[in-house]
Amino acid sequence: MKLYWKKFVSALIFGGAGLFTLLFFSPLEVYLGNSSEFHIYADNAIVILFAAAALCTLVWSAVVSFLPTKVLKFVNLGLFALTLCFYVQALALNGELIHLDGEQLLLSPVTKLTNGLIWLGILVAVPAVWYLMKRLKKEKLYINITKYLALALVVMQLTGVASLYFTYDKSVNISKGMYFSNQQELSVAGQKNVVYFVIDYCDGLVVQDALSQDPELFAEFTGFTYYPDASYTHSRTYPAITYLLSGQKCFYDKPYTQYADEVFQGDSFMAGIDGLGTDIRLFTDTRYVGPSALEYVDNYKTVLPTSLSSVKPLGFLLQAWRVSNFRGAPYWAKSLFTYTTDEVNEASVIYPTDYATLFDDLAFYENIQTAGVSVNREFTSAFRFYHMFGSHPGAVINENAEYQENVTLTQALRGDIKVISAYLRELKDSGVYDETTVIVTADHGYVSTNLIKSQTCIMLVKMAGANAQEPVRVSAAPVCHEDLFATVIKGLGGDYTSYGKAIDEISETEERVRYHYNTVLENGVDTRLEEYVIKGDARNIENYRATGKQWIVAYTL
Repeated sequence: MKLYWKKFVSALIFGGAGLFTLLFFSPLEVYLGNSSEFHIYADNAIVILFAAAALCTLVWSAVVSFLPTKVLKFVNLGLFALTLCFYVQALALNGELIHLDGEQLLLSPVTKLTNGLIWLGILVAVPAVWYLMKRLKKEKLYINITKYLALALVVMQLTGVASLYFTYDKSVNISKGMYFSNQQELSVAGQKNVVYFVIDYCDGLVVQDALSQDPELFAEFTGFTYYPDASYTHSRTYPAITYLLSGQKCFYDKPYTQYADEVFQGDSFMAGIDGLGTDIRLFTDTRYVGPSALEYVDNYKTVLPTSLSSVKPLGFLLQAWRVSNFRGAPYWAKSLFTYTTDEVNEASVIYPTDYATLFDDLAFYENIQTAGVSVNREFTSAFRFYHMFGSHPGAVINENAEYQENVTLTQALRGDIKVISAYLRELKDSGVYDETTVIVTADHGYVSTNLIKSQTCIMLVKMAGANAQEPVRVSAAPVCHEDLFATVIKGLGGDYTSYGKAIDEISETEERVRYHYNTVLENGVDTRLEEYVIKGDARNIENYRATGKQWIVAYTL
């Protein structure tokens, strides 16, 4: 029995270092480092991950301690070598890899080979040195050194996690306790409506490609105008969505929770919509809309699911396993563990029964087909904002609006247009199409860190009162996101002069100066915001000029 406990302590050290690295430290560093993107509360994550790591460590140690001493030494050192590889990968070899948002990890064969050779070197070196030390009669010394190194890995990772825990922005927990309900999701008013679709990541080049594949793509968009020369303001989803709902640009000079809250206070764009007696319902992530908007948004709810009862423990642990392995696995194996934060959240958290399903375009399509769009005569006017997953890397909707993995951005766009077309048919059948202003745009297009691509996006607009019998027409008018605020207020019958011209009032011959704010990434991290002025067709990158104005990114998501 004395020998068993001696082996147990040894197994506990090596097993604890490996299993806590895999099941506790690694996923927790990702969760805390990107706390705003995950809906589970940090304290809940810590409790569940620690319990799982501790239990697995105890079970592992108890079982392997029955192995013969020589075999156990080999198992312990093998686990130590794997732990060391995992730690080195996450600490030094991942390069620009921070977390995954659905994009494919594109790496050259040379990069994968080099990374694999480093792993192989560590995996070979640990037992090779063991063999050498045995020959030199210093095996015990080597075993003790590896034990201390294993414990050192635990201490270093514990220090890192503790630092993240005490410094991460606790205010993000406010948005985690809020949600948009699905109540009246597909209802509109009988008179004045603005229905706003944001197709995430939908670049103008993707639209052109989709039209070349299907010239009848916009067949259902009668009364619409298509603006191919449409530029967008911000180059990332955050802060683009907040900007589209507030009209206030973000300069990364304050915590995003503060920015997203302040822009909806006082005499804001949202307050202006609400002042017209409009029923306002948003379907996007609450991170982009601060608590101050509770006053205006009719489907904004507060539920503070801070207890462990709000978590799906098994689902969360399985997702933590994916997150951890994606972070620590060698490059050749990372594709086995790819994830999106939406997938992680859906599997990890128990949502209220009326929680709106977000960023699932297939589910949205099915809802339109089964429930249809209804007219609520109690509403004087209505504003609906649908943020779709869009033609974003990681989309699983094809051109027929069917589930399919590894689709192209063009396929995903064509699928989303099919979804929106179904919604438009419902508006027509409900008899309110003529009284409805419909906007179809994107938060941004292709991410171009050094601005080597034009910054255009999809832009289709139908004004209330437009001839619903006319097929979509094409306008070369130089338009941008900035024009949509006046367009919304006009569509709701309000005074929009303080916002400038509505989009339908901008002529094709008008000479305009448009601005684009590009977020620069370095090593996968937002570092600064650069202002560009666009003079001429936004589809031509030669018409972009840096103004010289830059803002250092102090706070991001």
